[in-house]
Amino acid sequence: MKGSIYILLPFLLFSSRLKADTIVVDQKSNVPTLTKAITLASAGDTILVRAGHYREGNVRITIPLTIIGQGQAVFDGENKYEIFTISSDHVTIEGLSFVDTGTASMNDVAAIKVEKGTDITIRDNKFNDTFFGIHFSNSSASLVENN
Repeated sequence: MKGSIYILLPFLLFSSRLKADTIVVDQKSNVPTLTKAITLASAGDTILVRAGHYREGNVRITIPLTIIGQGQAVFDGENKYEIFTISSDHVTIEGLSFVDTGTASMNDVAAIKVEKGTDITIRDNKFNDTFFGIHFSNSSASLVENN
């Protein structure tokens, strides 16, 4: 009996993270930016981005996340910034619009840049006036479709 308690204890301690959370980004809420949502997120969470025009500079994604746009969620690089930089495995970016990245002659500025990662999915996004729409380096086993 005592041995079975020790076996169950680690499972009980970590089972609360088996269920991923969903965080909603809405400019009229207490989570008004994707950057704020990422700071609140844990690996495996889903972030839903409601319609709005988001100017956040460069958003860095360093943990496994699913980010899904709802309505017209537009990320604007203001002709200065790379918009998303991904340095993680297991990231999905879906249903967002990206506009007006910065430009550079020595750097590959992109709306979505994957610096390092496997199992990256980028689907159903729109790109307008971007230096590079999507740029991959040091990455494998990824899917890009319907962009």
